[in-house]
Amino acid sequence: MSTAFKRRLLIRKTIVLWLALMTLFSLGRLYFFINFFPEESANTSGFWDTVYVFFMSMRFDSSISAILLIPLFLIFILSFVPGCKNFIWERFIRIWSIFAFGVTLFLNQFHHYFYFYYKDRFNIYLWEFGKSWENVELTLASLVDELPLYQVFLELLFFLLIAWGVFHFCTFIVSKVERMPVFQNRWILFGWPFLFAVMLRGTLGLPLSVDLENGLISASDYLNLIHGNPAFNLYLSWKETVQNSDAFKKQIMAQTSKSQIIKSFKDFASQEHRRSFRERNNNLEMHYEVPLLADVWLQRRPRHIVLVFMESFSDWVLQIEDEGFNRRVAGNFLKIREQSIYFDRYFPTGAGTIDNIAKTVLGVEMPRTFNNAISFKEAYQSNADNLPQLMKSRGYRTRFFYGGSLAWHHLSYFLKKNGFQEVYGENHIENVPKKFFGVYDEDLFRFVHQNLKDADSPTFNFVMTLSNHPPYNVPDDFQLPEDFHLPSSFSGVIEDEDYYKKRFRGFAYSDQALGKFIQEAQKEEYFEDTLFLFTADHPITRRVHWDLLQKYRTKKIPLAIYAPFLLKKKPQMISTPGSHLDLIPTLISLLSTEPVQISSWGKSLLDPEANQELHSFEFDCAEKICIYRSKTYSMDQEQHFSRCESRICSAKKQYVAQMRKAAERSSLYHFFE
Repeated sequence: MSTAFKRRLLIRKTIVLWLALMTLFSLGRLYFFINFFPEESANTSGFWDTVYVFFMSMRFDSSISAILLIPLFLIFILSFVPGCKNFIWERFIRIWSIFAFGVTLFLNQFHHYFYFYYKDRFNIYLWEFGKSWENVELTLASLVDELPLYQVFLELLFFLLIAWGVFHFCTFIVSKVERMPVFQNRWILFGWPFLFAVMLRGTLGLPLSVDLENGLISASDYLNLIHGNPAFNLYLSWKETVQNSDAFKKQIMAQTSKSQIIKSFKDFASQEHRRSFRERNNNLEMHYEVPLLADVWLQRRPRHIVLVFMESFSDWVLQIEDEGFNRRVAGNFLKIREQSIYFDRYFPTGAGTIDNIAKTVLGVEMPRTFNNAISFKEAYQSNADNLPQLMKSRGYRTRFFYGGSLAWHHLSYFLKKNGFQEVYGENHIENVPKKFFGVYDEDLFRFVHQNLKDADSPTFNFVMTLSNHPPYNVPDDFQLPEDFHLPSSFSGVIEDEDYYKKRFRGFAYSDQALGKFIQEAQKEEYFEDTLFLFTADHPITRRVHWDLLQKYRTKKIPLAIYAPFLLKKKPQMISTPGSHLDLIPTLISLLSTEPVQISSWGKSLLDPEANQELHSFEFDCAEKICIYRSKTYSMDQEQHFSRCESRICSAKKQYVAQMRKAAERSSLYHFFE
């Protein structure tokens, strides 16, 4: 077999593999598109727009496929080097082809079910997976519990068969084309590098196809999502992770001029009349003058404070009155709400549990994709006015209670470093049944209850529940009523009814555990002198098709201040928009009788003069103008949304975006100055 013939054979097999990989990426995209297409995209995803996106997606498929072919192209180049004529190894070509095919199949499947689980493309959380073995174990347990494993396996077999057919079809097509006279010319060997460069580039236009901006080519967020293939999205997630790493943030801060940082402080301080910026001893500080509301709201100073983060406890569930649904799954919380100061426009500041614990404890605004303080080990400057430090300075012993592993995301390390004097996890709760994730909420609350009874000094207690998180640490004998069913309003919205029945079983159990805790607390002396704050880490939003209005409502979480024997005012609803960032100033305003300033990026939600701006994980609002995923909306008194593109809206959008950027940059200064 001549060397020239071997080279043509290599070119043929490379082109076959390139076409097959292109086809696999396209089939994976089509399957993804059909399987997850959201109803709300129907109005923004026209037929020709969809065709255009699929056509333009070939750029990414071509680039990624060519990257996978680089080893074969190098073999082709080496075949021209003297002494390397026997470097064309057919066995290596075969092995590499199988490898490239396997990687593509795996990424298609992995990306498909990553979205199924997280409702997002590959992102920075993918790279958090291996931070510690405890995280890996917990994540794997959730995946095994929630993913339809039989379906995953059957789909993988199906796509293996498809891949086999695609490869042989492409081989047939290329063999037919190869017999054409033009491809018999020896100059095809010299044209091959140019052809490969076109494949690798994906397009002869500028810029290169593999960048984030080229992923945004449609008015439909969903079409933008499917524009890239899984390998491209994996690249973006890695790039995003690097750009949000501690080292990169330090680099950005080092490159940012002092005047720019000062401007960011001043910009953010200007949005709230109680907030001010100070430059003292070459240090930049964000100050908030806490309103003195203790005498307005409380009969006396509380001896104990209990802040409870209910896992995945959504406000929208509390609003569903159809057929008494909310009473069946959250009856105890509703009773608490009726006797509380309740905030009906309260949102999470961050994406997940760890993110929101960190931001609540630190009281510092951070970029949405910031690599959480808990997750990194590098030194950072904590906010001096964080939650445990402020509570300690007011005479409270600070304690944290969690029903799971304290090794999770280095939780114990983070909490102790920031001032919690006592930190309790599942290993401290003895003689109770345990599941893989930890102890039941009922046993966690019983442990907290006993510690409150035994306390001989004032305490601040941060409690994080667990049972309403997959795989749902719920006792086997706890069951929903046999006639339990989802309300009719869920029709056409819920993707997986069985999933939500399981989800609401966990929800109802956590609510029951909370109810028992309050019932037991009411029998004890400490109850009359305890201020309870009940909120959540984040809402439930997965596996549902919400329209924009519903999305706004479903992003809310509850916040209730409950203290029947301490509150002066009657239970009421407060509509000041806020987030976890506002917990510290709200709490301090209830404890302060003398003027005090703290370093805070939040505001007291009890202040009648507080501004009406919101900075949360997904919504940023100023008065009646909101930004959601880079689009601008106006909101009426009933919190109904409509697109707004007027000059006023554009100006407001610019202002809101400026405040978001100012908050992020000025708060990062506290970590990386």
